Amino acid sequence: TSSDDNSTLWRSILVTLLTYWVLVMGLWGMFALDRGLPFETGFPVQCQKSLYDCLVYGDTLRPYNSLFLGLGYLLGKGNGSYVTYQLLYGFLWWGRGVVTFLIFRRLWSAYPLFGFLVGGLVIVHASDGALNWIGQLHQFGFMFCLVLAIYLLLESWLAPKKSLAIIFLVVSLLPLYICLWTYESPYVLILSAPVILFALRPRFSRHLLATTAVWYILPGIYGYLQFQKYLVAKGSTYQTSVLRPDMNAAAIAHDWLLHIQQSLQFWRWATTVSPYGIAVLAPAIAGLCVGAFMIGAHLLSPTGLLGAKTPPTAHLLASFGIGLMILILSFPVYLLLAGNSMFWRTQMLSGFGSAIVLSSGLLLLAQLITRQKYRAVLAVAAASVIVFNGVRAGVFFQGFHEWRWQIHRNVMEQISHLAPAVENQTLILLTNLPKTYQGDPFGAALWFDFPIQILYPHKDVVGYFTYDTGEHPTDNPWIFTANGMVWQKKGMGQKFDQIPYSRIIALRYEAGKVVLLDEFPRKLLPQPFDTSSYAPRSRISRDFVTNRSIRTFAR
Repeated sequence: TSSDDNSTLWRSILVTLLTYWVLVMGLWGMFALDRGLPFETGFPVQCQKSLYDCLVYGDTLRPYNSLFLGLGYLLGKGNGSYVTYQLLYGFLWWGRGVVTFLIFRRLWSAYPLFGFLVGGLVIVHASDGALNWIGQLHQFGFMFCLVLAIYLLLESWLAPKKSLAIIFLVVSLLPLYICLWTYESPYVLILSAPVILFALRPRFSRHLLATTAVWYILPGIYGYLQFQKYLVAKGSTYQTSVLRPDMNAAAIAHDWLLHIQQSLQFWRWATTVSPYGIAVLAPAIAGLCVGAFMIGAHLLSPTGLLGAKTPPTAHLLASFGIGLMILILSFPVYLLLAGNSMFWRTQMLSGFGSAIVLSSGLLLLAQLITRQKYRAVLAVAAASVIVFNGVRAGVFFQGFHEWRWQIHRNVMEQISHLAPAVENQTLILLTNLPKTYQGDPFGAALWFDFPIQILYPHKDVVGYFTYDTGEHPTDNPWIFTANGMVWQKKGMGQKFDQIPYSRIIALRYEAGKVVLLDEFPRKLLPQPFDTSSYAPRSRISRDFVTNRSIRTFAR
């Protein structure tokens, strides 16, 4: 009956919502609220300026690149905590899987298990090293907008009334617009989305044609603007500065294949990073998530897994081919980047195609069983192996990013106690940093300068460091002169470009401890300059740590 169908539908949705949340909690949530942002801190710095700077990025074709990090800042009311960033990250992660499930629930309503598998594998896809780093909150944002826009387009196609179709179509344009003007990478998938939906549910009509034509307006405008900026005007932006030097077909094809392999070879995901800290708990957490996944699959329908309907072979072959196409089309933009085969920030978008390929492949293998009622059981059991490996890798990445954050936070917390507040026009010079990846809390001068600006909001301050070798960082370099320090006008703009020794606070890092230097470290000087005006304690204007600094950097 219709009542029974509605009951089954809502049962499957509720079970899916709960199961996916358990998966996200395993991958991200158990230790998320203790992790901050050691890099990409330019975004919260912008939020200290104005609401516009917080939400709108400077690139006209990427204005929403800062939107989601800005929302994380605003949700916390600028109180310094990164908890709201993390909560938004987790919600977008969970939402991406849920909306993916809803798409396949609408396409193939008779086979809810297929959508459950695809959405679950989208969530546990963990082939990217930047996973669990909230510096990529914008990627999670545009991916959620992408899948939401596609779902709303599908609802517009399937709407029983013209008025509903128009409403769904109009609403779909907002997430589509945000997705396009956040990042370039999903552009090819957006162009192919209507074709993919039609291939999965081929029902041609004039309504479908008109809806698709409207959908393509925004990608058409975006493509034209990109063409004008980069091919006609030959604009120079951050994107052009990170392009690969070897633009030849063989090298690109080689990297393309590597990306496809990395996205599908789930057993290798955890091998891309060494286990740190909480990674020792990874097998236990992954095991719990597998249990929740299998229980969820069993509870999806009143009949349970035994005898659960699976799509026929023809459907699965079609979805396998379409999933492979989605997987392939996830990479063209990333392949233009230098160092893309490091699988850092370049693998996240491929989770959709990978999940469809793996789910279809498992169900195709299950077709080999002659007793139909066991096919779903086998497919879920096999998918559980992927879930285990995905969650295990996700916990590994939690440990890695937690480790990087604690090194960063340890230094910044000590600075906040040594110099709780400083006078305007002050440079914080941190000396003797270890020049090793294992020991360097920042990696670049930029990633020390920004947290200094976060520590001292509404002040013209600069953070700079030197290594224990006496060397300077190569980005944003400053040099010592007879009158003080001078910025070499390389890299990101600074609050000021020169500063006398009297306005410098020098600190020394030694074995994890930071101390205030009452005498200037003259060994750093290329000549015996006069630094007698150096008086760091006169630049410290308060002797107590603010609550905001505690929320940002204290453990």
